[in-house]
Amino acid sequence: MAENGFAVLDALRHGIQTHGVPAIYYSDNGGGEKNKLLDAEITGILPRFSIHHATGIAGNPQGRGIIERLNKTVGLRIAEQFETYYGKNADPEATRKMLARQLAYSNSNGKQLTVKQQKARRELPTWDELKAVIAEVIHWYNHEHIHRKIGCTPAEKYQRISNPDLMIYLSENELRDIQRPAFIRTTQRGLIEWNKHKYFHLDLLNYQGQEVMVCVDIHDPNWVQVRTKEGSFICNAEFEAHKRNAFPIPFVEQKQQQRAEGMKKRAANKIALAEAELNPVITIEHQPSFELLRTKVKPKEEPTPIFFTRVQKEAWEARKKLMNE
Repeated sequence: MAENGFAVLDALRHGIQTHGVPAIYYSDNGGGEKNKLLDAEITGILPRFSIHHATGIAGNPQGRGIIERLNKTVGLRIAEQFETYYGKNADPEATRKMLARQLAYSNSNGKQLTVKQQKARRELPTWDELKAVIAEVIHWYNHEHIHRKIGCTPAEKYQRISNPDLMIYLSENELRDIQRPAFIRTTQRGLIEWNKHKYFHLDLLNYQGQEVMVCVDIHDPNWVQVRTKEGSFICNAEFEAHKRNAFPIPFVEQKQQQRAEGMKKRAANKIALAEAELNPVITIEHQPSFELLRTKVKPKEEPTPIFFTRVQKEAWEARKKLMNE
């Protein structure tokens, strides 16, 4: 029912955008035509724009017959434009083969398609192709089709009886409102919930515990428009806007920089150790001497070299100690 309701809602928006706001909207009693999206007292589209919704009366099919006759004329002409048509005037053998291909395609279950299934897929019209054919047939019906009872096209008849001064057209904002189904929700600490999603705005704190009207965009779940039950605008609440990072972003960036510097320092130490292993400090072996037979001369103090690693320093100190013993 929900999908049918949204489809009817979009069709109603298109009709109002093209031809203005009707005083009466006539439909049958189906779920797609009679539902809360259209008829709810506060949130329904029709009450919000003061459009009376008339429905078919049981046992009185005259009004419904007008609509069904239109569907037969227009719907049949649309269906005949596509290879998947299988009405009474279609070739029986061609219809049998086409239905067999479509059945095989529907049973493909994501597997690689056979030649037969590929042909079946090509036979199906795309959404844009379907919309283009519908628009073409509607234009034919309104502007070229001569109606038997009125003796002219529907467009000519409409032009004769309509009064342009009485026509009401909606603004772009009002048309967008038609595309936003509305629901009643109760605010809790700046939050409202719709379709298991939570939306937040600080202005909702002023309406704590109150019922508000939530208008949603069925194609964009990132925000909802919130109004009072009387229709006054409150705010555009954003999806989970109450959730924030545990630490301020600059602090996080600072810690990431510190971690990177630590990794670089540890990597430099590893490189230095590897170089020390490849270039060890060379030690001089002990040689016998006859210093006891001559006057001992005080050795010249060796200057302290520059060390690049701790390993080099420790090796030099060990050698110096050995030489002094």
